[in-house]
Amino acid sequence: MAAFSHDWAASIVLATPGIEFVSLSPGAMTLTESPNPFGLPSAETADVVLLSTLWYDWLVRTQPDRVAEVFTQIERAAGAIVGLDAADEFALSFSPDTFSRLALVLKLQGLYRDRDLYNYEVGATYPGALWSEKRRPRDQRYRTEDLEKLRLSVPCIMLDLAGVRRVARRREGTQARTLSRRMPDAERMARNTADALLLEALARAPIAGRTRDVHCLMQLSHVQRIEALRLLAGFSGTRGLSSIREVVMGTEFRWNLPVQIHDQIAADAAPFVRPGMSRTRFMLDLSRHKVGVAPTGFGELGQRHAAVMRAGAALVCQDLSHVEMMFPIEHGRNARFCRPDLSDLRAAVDELLGDRDLRRSIAHEGRRSLLEWSAHWKQHLDAGVRRPLSEAIGLREPIYAPPT
Repeated sequence: MAAFSHDWAASIVLATPGIEFVSLSPGAMTLTESPNPFGLPSAETADVVLLSTLWYDWLVRTQPDRVAEVFTQIERAAGAIVGLDAADEFALSFSPDTFSRLALVLKLQGLYRDRDLYNYEVGATYPGALWSEKRRPRDQRYRTEDLEKLRLSVPCIMLDLAGVRRVARRREGTQARTLSRRMPDAERMARNTADALLLEALARAPIAGRTRDVHCLMQLSHVQRIEALRLLAGFSGTRGLSSIREVVMGTEFRWNLPVQIHDQIAADAAPFVRPGMSRTRFMLDLSRHKVGVAPTGFGELGQRHAAVMRAGAALVCQDLSHVEMMFPIEHGRNARFCRPDLSDLRAAVDELLGDRDLRRSIAHEGRRSLLEWSAHWKQHLDAGVRRPLSEAIGLREPIYAPPT
């Protein structure tokens, strides 16, 4: 049950091979309409309903008095309801009250090692860079038995896998409505070929002999990105803001940013704004840099982390050691961590630029570990074999195994 074209979690799940995906009909839920941006076939029943947080938010916003009734109808139409937490951040986007209606919750991105952190306002979306400090308790607390429903699933960097991109493009040639237009077959094939050539070029890009210091070109989606650019002044390389998003994280307003605050942030960002690049040009330019910095955006982990690794630059990012992820990013192995408040960002970059062996070791291991991880998932995406949903997207015990 997805709601919007930018539901990246649903895009990843829909690439899972061997599973027949449908969308419950509005009538099955006693609704007059229900979003179906991926153009899935309509059905009256399903073995399992994957309930995206974005669809749930749509339901609460448009049918606030009927949420319980609709949930009851979904329970009648499906053997189980599994939450698909589509948040960019590590914090949970399903409320404590909603957890009681869900059999399990697939948490993409990562899980806090200390589950009690979910009962505090922590993470990149809040001001103050309190990513793992228990200073601000939540008004509503998650019960221990509900937190036990959490299952680790894949990070957003799955979107960078060629197989996932191919599946998404194939869908755009049918009934999907995530683009403003239908993607013709010729364009789809050309894009797939360009992806393959780009990935091959990046895998062969030499790590030694790079002439540019630090890459940090990004959209403004978090106020800390302005601070990161200030701290990186003086290094050679490509840095700046390619655009300013309507929603900017890291303030007390989170997703409801007043216009005057947004205008002030935009004014602060103005000196760093520069033209954007195509994806191909961006990645090839990144592969000429020694170090790539990936500051937080809408969430702590973004596709930029994977882009830096794939391009063979040494990754510098804020500390992720408090989180368990399916693709582990580890300090000193495939990344160099800095503090969440960026207070030691420049020192971290200076260290890598001054220590050639350490920098090249992190860059080499970053690319190697990402390519190895990508190859593992490529086998499943290319094979198209029928596999249990539990194995495919992160559940630890089977809830549905497609018939063989």
